[in-house]
Amino acid sequence: MTKEIIHISHTNINWDYRILKELEAVSLVEDANITAIGVEFTEGQVEIDIDRDNINIETITLLTKKLQKTRLPGFIRQPLVFIELALKMTYGVVRKKPHIVHCHDAIALPIGWICSILTGSKLIYDAHELMSDKQGNDFISRFYIKIVEKVCWSKVETLISVSDSIISWYRDKYGKKRFLTILNSPPRELYEETAEGVAQDHNYLRKKFDIPENHIIFLFVGQFMGGRSIELFLKIFEQELHNSHLILLGFGEGEILETIQETSSRCSNIHLHDAVAHNEVISIAKNADYGLCFIQNVSLSDWYSLPNKLFEYLLSGLPVLASNCPEIMKMIKQYHAGECLEPNEENLVKKIRELELKKPLRVDTDRSEITWEFQAKKLQEEYKILLSRPN
Repeated sequence: MTKEIIHISHTNINWDYRILKELEAVSLVEDANITAIGVEFTEGQVEIDIDRDNINIETITLLTKKLQKTRLPGFIRQPLVFIELALKMTYGVVRKKPHIVHCHDAIALPIGWICSILTGSKLIYDAHELMSDKQGNDFISRFYIKIVEKVCWSKVETLISVSDSIISWYRDKYGKKRFLTILNSPPRELYEETAEGVAQDHNYLRKKFDIPENHIIFLFVGQFMGGRSIELFLKIFEQELHNSHLILLGFGEGEILETIQETSSRCSNIHLHDAVAHNEVISIAKNADYGLCFIQNVSLSDWYSLPNKLFEYLLSGLPVLASNCPEIMKMIKQYHAGECLEPNEENLVKKIRELELKKPLRVDTDRSEITWEFQAKKLQEEYKILLSRPN
């Protein structure tokens, strides 16, 4: 008997790599038929094709999004956007009468909560971040998210998040639930094989940016945004470090992207690499000498995070220079994969100068537990348990 499963998200699912990986994993559960409902918009990411007969991705166009270009105050505009989102998603979910509604992040949670009441479906809350204490969310947003989570908590069957610390925070704050830590890690094939279109040539980055063999390459992968120490990297590589090169691979917009472009245009050891598809990142990372993962303690969500760039570095064999966030430190120590520092200029300059005198070493430990295949099995087992229970 076919089991209807609905995933809902406020993102564009066609480029949300974590959600797409979860959809593919769940699609392998026997009798699962999956519909994923997201929102039409883009922030410069590369869309990913997914081709499975039992996965259908629906994209909602929000007419109220146009209000963002008006002078309408946010406290009026945002509720209108959410009301349209809730109405369209609720209709999309209820007509399917699902066995499970899987909500991605706090914005989707109250919609999933309403749908679970209307249809009697089981509710999964997948918190990709600690949204109630996240960089960029103001006091009103954080307060609202906490209220929503508290109200919806009794209906949540399983909590999923990206680190043990975030899971512990939720359980301490709202009460115990079934829980899963699902790391946002890449699939095994991306570090065992050459990604299509990217030559697995250790000199790819050196050739592209004309970097001498005796200079060290430090790589940053990810979104260009605050809290990632990008301004710090630019400052010290521009002023202090001329035998080392900084390569920033990713996407962003606004002032921070303009700063990167301006600095890289006048500094011969700072380079901007265009964003690439997810399946190319590890092949490119293998061309660097060290990965940079300096998350700043600007929120609990950041402090407890395990960013996917860390797994991309680890699976590419790169040693990592990272900040001293607890989950990142635990991962670095477990895999003997680099060093963790307080993210400040003095510490970073000192460490990089030390590394300039050493030959970079590759990380060579068993990494099977941080591959996506291992995470997918955990998710599949949880779905089998939930689907075996009557609604």
